[in-house]
Amino acid sequence: MMEEMSTRSTPPVPQPSPEEAAIRHLREAVASGQHWFPALLGSMGMWSRCEEELDGARQRYMVAQEAFDWQALGERLCAAVNGLLPKSEVEAFLTVGLPPVDIPTEEMKQLLGLAKYHGYLNYLYGVVIERCLVLATAEEVQKEWHSQCRRGASLPDELCRRVYGAGYRELLHRFHEEAGRAGHTERKEFTYWLFKLRVRTSEKARLASDTKKGLDYWRQRGHSVMARPYG
Repeated sequence: MMEEMSTRSTPPVPQPSPEEAAIRHLREAVASGQHWFPALLGSMGMWSRCEEELDGARQRYMVAQEAFDWQALGERLCAAVNGLLPKSEVEAFLTVGLPPVDIPTEEMKQLLGLAKYHGYLNYLYGVVIERCLVLATAEEVQKEWHSQCRRGASLPDELCRRVYGAGYRELLHRFHEEAGRAGHTERKEFTYWLFKLRVRTSEKARLASDTKKGLDYWRQRGHSVMARPYG
């Protein structure tokens, strides 16, 4: 009888998914006294899903499978450990992208992992800075029109022609064709597509100049930009 019992296989212990492990890591790290933000970055590094269905809505953490939206995933993880994190610091990060502590580049690479770190840079330059370039150009156009008393022209068309060499509707149509979709447009995906278009088609000097314009705008008003609803 003892021999028979010893030969029976023990049922395997279910292993947590990467997402479950990421949430548990954040909860346990904060409970042990670690600062919540590096713990959050570590949990982001453990997360594997690019998107998921949550409460009836599609949540995307990777834009075009290349650009890592760390605020979107940060919101997901912080909500999973609701009540354990300092509310004001979390809100500052989620609404305007303001980390509560500075994380050295090498530490950030280690916490996120190289793939997500490069995805974070893609998002920073391809979505955030690109959006800042568009907003900076829009302000320039509006100032010119105001000084010339111009009315009735399409601002989206004008700024798109200046930055990307084509009108807004034409660019949107090309994006829909390349992305294989029509109708609904995910704004961050469209912005990232515009960034890649600009990189492909701009001369080096113009590319550097426009990128600098976006960076300067972000450094001056980046937090207010991130606080605006996207669109």
